[in-house]
Amino acid sequence: MKLRFAILAVILCTAAVFLSLEDKFTPVYQNEASFLPVVDSSVSAGGRRIEVTFDYQRQKGAGSNQFAVWIEDVQGNLVKTLAVTQYTSTGGWRLRKSSLSHWQEIADPLHMTMKEIDAVSGATPRQSGTYQVIWDFTDQDGKTVPDGEYTCKLEAALFFTSYALYEGSFPAADEAAVIRPAPQYSYEKSPYKDMIGQVEMAYYPE
Repeated sequence: MKLRFAILAVILCTAAVFLSLEDKFTPVYQNEASFLPVVDSSVSAGGRRIEVTFDYQRQKGAGSNQFAVWIEDVQGNLVKTLAVTQYTSTGGWRLRKSSLSHWQEIADPLHMTMKEIDAVSGATPRQSGTYQVIWDFTDQDGKTVPDGEYTCKLEAALFFTSYALYEGSFPAADEAAVIRPAPQYSYEKSPYKDMIGQVEMAYYPE
């Protein structure tokens, strides 16, 4: 019995250490995606695009500071993952099944290649601030998508199993549009709800 408790204690301690360092883990390959800090208007790209801008307040401890941004078509199929924090995308989802569960369900990281993961993984921002991710209306293969309605989603893992989900849909249009979606919380009394502040999704036809 004592041996079982000792083994369990070792497992729990190992998991705790891993979780406490979760956003410090670095994969052995080069990340191509990033969450861009918004310092001025020069961050914006040209051409038809959707810009997702959000305020981020870094939280202390494990089980938080994870988020993902992706695009779905009207059928709810994944069009493209724009960016996802490094810990979850590079294997953390195996230890924490609840981390970015909506993104996990649609992106299926178990069957993603290292190249595919590399293309969408971005280091968790070390500093609080305003960050931005941009979609240029291309799919995972870099091909321009057909005209139509697309939904942008941002998911934040607030604290272990609790999350916040933001989404906005944009039909094909010739005029710019801005959506400031309200968060959908897994439960209203979730801790760390201030991790993600104002979220803005802006569509630009050119």
